[in-house]
Amino acid sequence: MSDLGEIVVYSCYFGKPEDINTASMGDGAGYRRVMVSDDPDLSLPSAEILHDDLLPLNPVHASRRAKLMPHKYFPQADWCIYVDNRVTLNVSPATLIRHAQAQFESPDQTIKRMAFRHGVRRTAFEELDHLYAIGRISQPDWERTNQLFETMGVTGDDLTMNPVLVQRMGDGATDSFNERWYEVFLTLPARDQLALPLVEHATGQKLARSPSSFTEFVTWPAILRRNRATRLLQASDRKPKVFSLARISYKLNKMSVARDIQSAKNNRLSRAGTDGQLSEAISPNPRK
Repeated sequence: MSDLGEIVVYSCYFGKPEDINTASMGDGAGYRRVMVSDDPDLSLPSAEILHDDLLPLNPVHASRRAKLMPHKYFPQADWCIYVDNRVTLNVSPATLIRHAQAQFESPDQTIKRMAFRHGVRRTAFEELDHLYAIGRISQPDWERTNQLFETMGVTGDDLTMNPVLVQRMGDGATDSFNERWYEVFLTLPARDQLALPLVEHATGQKLARSPSSFTEFVTWPAILRRNRATRLLQASDRKPKVFSLARISYKLNKMSVARDIQSAKNNRLSRAGTDGQLSEAISPNPRK
């Protein structure tokens, strides 16, 4: 891989959300493997540890700093590949980099970073509604973000999923874009794929999109989310009666959420044909 220069494959582990999956970063042959973490006691024999305590940020917001802005952590690298802890990398980094290089060849592709398209949902609105429906974001956050998307006029249908990101390092435009991405992410519900369409819309720049499914390169998920739920259930001392009451409350809430989402969809459709100019809620230039 010498012709590609220094390659860093890195992951982030903040708040101990699950077991560490060192296979996420591949076998480490001929490149650096780095785990960025807020745990000062973390030690891995097969990877470098980069301690990054970003208190008072919560673990989700803190972990995205390295994910979205690798130039802050690996300024000497030629290539950086971010992989989520719940992914297992099945190809060599060189294979993934060559694939990304092909996407950067378009003359209008100014951002030297590649993501993969979402395999199920296509728009930011679909992702936002889905997160609200499954309880990952609150009603106030859903309403506020929905209004922001509408105010900005975000209409793209190129939603990404970002457990794998490939970046050519040393490009100032890409670094500035990533800083803007993180800045906007901090203002939204904790989902960087929601911030990306806003930044792309405001700046007129885009990450490259792979034409392939990311499952051609990785296994996802390597750690199932239900493992987290099982551990929480085992640790709970709540009684069955409380579970039953909680179940009733859950069903009522689902009905209310479904009504909210349907109402929002109807409003979007009614506004889709209007000719009014939408003002921008975010300036196109990053704050210094």
